[in-house]
Amino acid sequence: MREIDAIEFIRRRYGLADVDSIAPVGNHRLNRNRVYRFEKDNKHYIFKLSISKYKWENEIKAHHLLKELQFVPETLDYGNLEELQFQLMDRKEGRDLFVYWNRVSCRAKKNIVKQMGVSIASIHDIHKYDHYGWWEESKGFADIIEYRQYKDQIIIDRLTDCGLTSNQTIAAGIDQISRLRNQLKNERSSIVHRDFSLRNIIIKGNSVTGVVDFEHSRPDDPVMDFCTILQTDMLDDEELMKSFHEGYTSIREFPSNFTNNKSYYFIITGLYICSKFDYRKDDMNRGLYLIEKGLEYLEASKI
Repeated sequence: MREIDAIEFIRRRYGLADVDSIAPVGNHRLNRNRVYRFEKDNKHYIFKLSISKYKWENEIKAHHLLKELQFVPETLDYGNLEELQFQLMDRKEGRDLFVYWNRVSCRAKKNIVKQMGVSIASIHDIHKYDHYGWWEESKGFADIIEYRQYKDQIIIDRLTDCGLTSNQTIAAGIDQISRLRNQLKNERSSIVHRDFSLRNIIIKGNSVTGVVDFEHSRPDDPVMDFCTILQTDMLDDEELMKSFHEGYTSIREFPSNFTNNKSYYFIITGLYICSKFDYRKDDMNRGLYLIEKGLEYLEASKI
């Protein structure tokens, strides 16, 4: 669909006087979702055209289930538009945290990550499930070890395809994964965002005003949202991690799987990052760092 046709559809469907108030968001030439923002009657909206029907359904379902959380957008309208799917939601006031993170003070960062802990814990606390991986229980895994074995093998296969399994650090991480995975305990799963990153956290001043982009959400191990944060260095600082933990535990108990098996989650997150080497080469060092950190935790646990 041409950009001009999408904008005209928005104008007609939502009764806008002209197209001047409709602004594209992001780079629409990347062949990903197309996102637009507009204002009507002093209210701000986001309109998204989705390529993937699966991701579109994920986001609508998550919005519905999390509707009592004010920082989660509300889906106001949705449907099909030619070969794409569309969705209208309210726009949360503020800018994404990615823009501001390196500009704010340490004190402000502590406040922000504490609110991040509160936000993601609130999402995790809304609903409980007895399966992992899919919304439909019939498609999901009842056992976390079986589920993680399935997911971990995908990562290892990608590393093999990238020719990285001979790397000493990666090989050491792979050698430990099976044993560490078998120490995981079944806990009831939660709605997990699965892309809880700087770009999807909206702040105004030093306050978190929104968590957006629930395309990847599903019932899962809540620690997976911590693993997304681990892909960046934002919680490498011990004080910031304490603030995040304080915020999270003000809502619910911190997942015992992470507390008791930190090595597994650091290593598998590092392996995951490295498995994206074909298009995320710049992140390779971060992946190796996390694997090494996980191995260090493992050695320390033996003392």
